[in-house]
Amino acid sequence: MKFSLYQECYKLGHKKIVWIAPLVLLVLMVITGYSIGYNQSRLLMATCYDAPDWIMLIIVVIGATTFSMEFQDKAILTLLYKSPNQVNVYLAKYLVMLGYVLLLHGIAIIFTLG
Repeated sequence: MKFSLYQECYKLGHKKIVWIAPLVLLVLMVITGYSIGYNQSRLLMATCYDAPDWIMLIIVVIGATTFSMEFQDKAILTLLYKSPNQVNVYLAKYLVMLGYVLLLHGIAIIFTLG
């Protein structure tokens, strides 16, 4: 399981979209802040400028591209074949994406406070 987590973290860390996603999140949060206006500033602060909705959209895009590339390149078959337990492969993917969601939420909180 530890090796599967390492592999997934390595693959996710070497994708460009993963490093661009916080900047996209910041731009979307700023657009949300300007589109709703100054009258609702307390609501925007409480909801982190609608960051949870934007994070869900970002995670769907990153998760879909990650899984589709592995199925397209047939890398998932190699991972499943070499792994002693196939559930660990999918669980590692899920845990890495969950960790990235938590990281994006932390970044959104920092952006909101800033």
